[in-house]
Amino acid sequence: MAAINHTHHMFCQRTFQEVPVGLFRGNSSQSLIVHGDVMAQVGLFTLLASALQFLLRPLKQPAFVPQILVGIALGPSGLGRDENLRKRFNPPASVMVMDIYAVVGFVFFVFLVGMKTDIFLIKKAGKMAYVVGVSAFLFPLAVTLPISHILRRRFRLETDFFAALPYVGAYECIIAFHVMSAFLTELKLLNSELGRLALSSSMISGTLGWCLAMFSIYHKNKEASNSRIADVEAQICNVFMILTFVFVFRPILFWMMKKTPEGKALKEHFFLSIVMMVLGTTLFSVFTGNHLLGPILLGLLVPEGPPMGSSLLDKLGYIQSVLLFPCYVISIGRKFNLSVLRHEAVVNVSVLIVIATLGKLLAVMIPSLYYNMPLRDSLSLGLLLNCQGFFDIYIYERALYFKLITRDCFGVMVVGAMVHTAIFMPLVRILYDPSRRYVAYKRRTIQHLPENVELRILTCIHEEEEDVAPIINLLQDSNPNYESPIGVYVLDLMELMGRSVPTLIAHPPDKPLSSKPTRTDRILNAFHKFGSRNEGSVSVQCFTAIAPYATMHDDVCSLALERSTTLVIVPFQKSYRPPIRAVNRSVLQMAPCSVGVLVIRNTSLENKSVPFVCRISLGVCLIFFGGADDREALSYASRMAGHPAAKLTVVRIYSLGNPTGEDLVEKRTDLNAINEFKIKTYDSRRVTYKEIGAKDATDTAAAVGKLNDQSFDLILVGRRHDEDSVLFRGFSEWSELPELGVVGDMLVSSDFKTTASVLIMQQQASVVDEMLRSPKFLPRVQPDHSLPK
Repeated sequence: MAAINHTHHMFCQRTFQEVPVGLFRGNSSQSLIVHGDVMAQVGLFTLLASALQFLLRPLKQPAFVPQILVGIALGPSGLGRDENLRKRFNPPASVMVMDIYAVVGFVFFVFLVGMKTDIFLIKKAGKMAYVVGVSAFLFPLAVTLPISHILRRRFRLETDFFAALPYVGAYECIIAFHVMSAFLTELKLLNSELGRLALSSSMISGTLGWCLAMFSIYHKNKEASNSRIADVEAQICNVFMILTFVFVFRPILFWMMKKTPEGKALKEHFFLSIVMMVLGTTLFSVFTGNHLLGPILLGLLVPEGPPMGSSLLDKLGYIQSVLLFPCYVISIGRKFNLSVLRHEAVVNVSVLIVIATLGKLLAVMIPSLYYNMPLRDSLSLGLLLNCQGFFDIYIYERALYFKLITRDCFGVMVVGAMVHTAIFMPLVRILYDPSRRYVAYKRRTIQHLPENVELRILTCIHEEEEDVAPIINLLQDSNPNYESPIGVYVLDLMELMGRSVPTLIAHPPDKPLSSKPTRTDRILNAFHKFGSRNEGSVSVQCFTAIAPYATMHDDVCSLALERSTTLVIVPFQKSYRPPIRAVNRSVLQMAPCSVGVLVIRNTSLENKSVPFVCRISLGVCLIFFGGADDREALSYASRMAGHPAAKLTVVRIYSLGNPTGEDLVEKRTDLNAINEFKIKTYDSRRVTYKEIGAKDATDTAAAVGKLNDQSFDLILVGRRHDEDSVLFRGFSEWSELPELGVVGDMLVSSDFKTTASVLIMQQQASVVDEMLRSPKFLPRVQPDHSLPK
């Protein structure tokens, strides 16, 4: 094997055979004390990092910044400067245990990094991503390397520090893909256009940078070994390891996944077997001189998503973040002392860091502007690709281990990485607003949709059993016909687990079912059957969005924008987890068209044995108060009235008297919509129109409560109403579900005994509407203050 000799500081420690039973039982063994010191340091790190992150929250700082600051503070730069305190709190024996925890923690960190890497992202990247990714690495590299040699010749010193300057310049040009993924997740930009471009570009640039780092380490190993036979042996071992991964470990991993039922967690003995694989491959990688290559390759082979990827991420990720990761950060802070850094090291390394930063910024912005990206977005992309994190520090640490850089260089580079992120992340938050692209300059509402034009509806699926059949029945009730067809876009929303890259998958209509149909297969089958039964009047296209809940709404809004949909339907269940309900709230805030929230309460809408139910009669009720959302609900109800089995009841509740401050333009628009509806349905025996006057909110609640006595299958109502109106005054104080509006919340409460499902409509607000209300309006999406933060 290739043996590499490195100089290390070592100390001997006496081993104890007795089993520690605790301090309170008369046993104060060295092992117990050492592990107590380690746990004390981990606890102090967690406490200080959490407190500092809370204090830095107004400055919009990511978690990386307070963690590095605390790691430095616990090292020789802070707490360790007091010798007595260092000996009591951080004795040499605990340092050894801490280092072991840190090494094991980073082994699993690298394994998880490989597991979350989508190597096919490079293949999927577009031309712009390739140009940005390659230039963001090569251009700053071409600038920093000559300047590093100029600095060496200027001082004419051949010390280890000046020999390390070219490596400093090269490593500062590397962009880490997983750092980018973590920061985009924290910024909630993972699914945005900027986020997808940043991921693709960083993957391409990071691959080039990783090859450079591996080549420099290999070159250093070759100089140290000075043996061709050792090099040949190492390469043979590498080939053997890769073949073992492909032909042994990969089939075993897929066999484990097949033995795990859908929806179930990975079996415990499978999990332990994979842990042993990680440790075994790490040991073999160390023997061959390729540190941590084994766990990275093994992580790449792990099947993505549930059940394997998600289970490993949950279990290993928790252990690593709570126990092992703090040990690694503390060990980083212990590797240098800011108070003794040499002036020449700070100046020269800082010069190279600034030059590499400017080089990357220009290398990103120039191609982006060439491809017609807006200036603010190109600047945001350049700042984002300049951010650095723990994977960059790991590369610096490997360079320090192989003596490519000095401890002075390492210290300045770690602080530089922290300063980069502390400055650039808040700037990206200020400059880039992903909601701007969803601003609507064109009417995309049912009310303004011309007759005999296809109604395009995007339906979202959160839970298969609860959502599929009710949504299909609602689509059937929307009266699709040859004169006014419906285009249905089905979006199956799945949480991103086990991978770093969000994915939007378009499913072909003729996709064959597998022998063991998955959740997605069953959903596609149900909607395609609905389309085939309405052939000629319904077209169906199916998609799957795999994304974290925090940015899942971007996929919904992007697809609605690209497909020019008129309506987005999101299902609502009180049993939904808070992250799912947060997705619905974000869709209501940012959707570029109208939105309907379907609250499922009718058992006839929940029939799960058939794709949809052909009802003999359909009772639909519309509650109309006035406003844009109620007019949208009226337009949708008018379309449903054309269904052969539909019986529509319109209940208009109006205010008695002449309240002050009433919007006369809005009132006239409401009356025009009602009159048009009456003219359209005047000869229909299946449409009933009622008007009820109300003096105050009590009368409003009584009028709505009378609907309990009638049997309806579906109730439609607008979402937003004037809460200052006498008809709704005080309702918001009792509202439990603000995303449904004051009336929608009343209809789905336990006090309302009807079994009818409720569809709450929100009409798209266009830029024209806002300009009419305010001449100073800027074309930006304003926050919906009725939604909880």
